[in-house]
Amino acid sequence: MESIRLSGEHIFFRYAYPCVEDKMIQGKISETHYLRLKKYAETGERPPRALLKYCFPHAFGALRDHALNSFSESPWDFDVVADYWRHNHGKIGECRVRKVTVSGIMGENGVLLEEEKGAFLDLYGLSLSPGDLVYVHRRVIIEKA
Repeated sequence: MESIRLSGEHIFFRYAYPCVEDKMIQGKISETHYLRLKKYAETGERPPRALLKYCFPHAFGALRDHALNSFSESPWDFDVVADYWRHNHGKIGECRVRKVTVSGIMGENGVLLEEEKGAFLDLYGLSLSPGDLVYVHRRVIIEKA
């Protein structure tokens, strides 16, 4: 999946996806939506904007506001989406996005990160090596820095 050029929708979804199961459990999205989103995570296909807006209304609203403040023509511009998640999302707690260094690889999808306890999931099949800088959200590695 890493070899494709990611769109704004792709990167938005990568960051938002770690919250999907909780959203379903809390009744904020249906099981049908959960299964559709899971399919997009597994295949790497670009999810439709309408689905992203519907399933992640708060994140999309904040992204739209960020785009307006950035004087961007589109909230779906890759750089606008990436900047929103990397620098303006979740300043504290488990939901915050952090930039950390890979310290080791364990198994097929497990990654150890410096100054973090436990393994993080390389859900998107990134090619990682110790020393790489990555962005993480909710114990999932989202992208290389």
